[in-house]
Amino acid sequence: MSIIPQLEAHCSHVLSQWMYRWLSLPIRKAADHPRVAIEALEVSDWADYIHDRLEGESVSWTILMRSAQASPVALATLIFENIKQTRRAGADFIDFYHPLYPALLACIKDPPNCLTIIGPPDTLSKPAISVVGSRRASGFALRETEELAAALAAEGGVIVSGGALGCDITGHRGALRSGERPCPTIVVLAGGLARFYPRCNESVFRLLQHAGAAFISERLWEYPARPYDFPVRNRIITGLSPRLLLMQAGERSGAKVTAQLALEQGREVFVMVHPEHDVRALGSRQLLLEGATPFFSAQDYMRMAWSCDNRDWFEAGSGFESV
Repeated sequence: MSIIPQLEAHCSHVLSQWMYRWLSLPIRKAADHPRVAIEALEVSDWADYIHDRLEGESVSWTILMRSAQASPVALATLIFENIKQTRRAGADFIDFYHPLYPALLACIKDPPNCLTIIGPPDTLSKPAISVVGSRRASGFALRETEELAAALAAEGGVIVSGGALGCDITGHRGALRSGERPCPTIVVLAGGLARFYPRCNESVFRLLQHAGAAFISERLWEYPARPYDFPVRNRIITGLSPRLLLMQAGERSGAKVTAQLALEQGREVFVMVHPEHDVRALGSRQLLLEGATPFFSAQDYMRMAWSCDNRDWFEAGSGFESV
C-alpha cells in the first residue's frame, strides 16, 4: 500500500501520545504532498490503512506497534475519536505536512507530528517571539514582561509562552493589552485542549480566547497534563520562534532550562538584567555569564530591536532550511 504522508503523521502522532514517546516520521516535508479529507475517514478506513502498513516496510510507528503488540483497531478508534472530539469543539489539526505547520518548528530534532489548535490557525505562520520567565517572578520582572509583550504585539509580533503563572501569563496579558485583534499570542499548553491548565488562570484564558488568541498542544484532546509534559511542551515554545526573551529565571527554574533548550535549537536568547541582590535571577545571571545577550528593560529591548539596520528583529535566526 502506498504511504500517505498525512495519515502517517496522524498514526505516528496518536500512537506516540498513547505510548508516551516521540516517534519520527518516515517522509520529509514537501509542498506537493496531497491532502486527505481526514474527517471523512471512518474507523474501518484507519484500521485498514494501519493493518496494511504493518504488513509493509518498517518505520518508527509500525515498529512500536509490533513490539507493543498494539491492536490496529484500537489505534484506529483512538485516532477517529480524537479527531471527532476536536472537530466537535471547533478546533483544528495541523499535521506535520500541513501548509500552516510552522517551518521553524519543523526544523527541531523532535517536532510534534501534529498540533491541535483553538483559535486562528494562520497565527502559526506569523512572526513569533518567545517570552518566558519564572512563576515566582519579581514585580519588576512582571511589569517589564507586560510592557515588552504589549510593545512587541503592537509592532506585529506574536507572543509565544506557556500560560503558566508569573511571567508566562503576564506576557499573554501584554499581548491582550496591545489591542490587536485577533490577539497576537500563542498559548502552548502541556495537556490536551479539552481543559486549560493551570485552572487559576482560567479567567485570563477566557479573555484571551474571546479576543482570538491561539491555544495549541500536541497532546490528544482529553489527555490531562502530567509533570513530564511541561518540559516536553517547552521545546514547542522555543521551536516556534527564532528568538527567546528570558525575563527572569532562578538558579534551577524551568525558565532557565527553557532558555538553554532554545540555545540548543540554535535560537537567539536575550536575558533581562536584574539587580545583583535579587536571588530570583540567579539563573538569568548564569546565562549572561555564558554569553546570552543582555537587556535592561522593555524599553531597552525595543530600542535595541529598532536599531537593527533592517528592522527584521522577528526574523532573526530564520534562515533554517525547511524539511
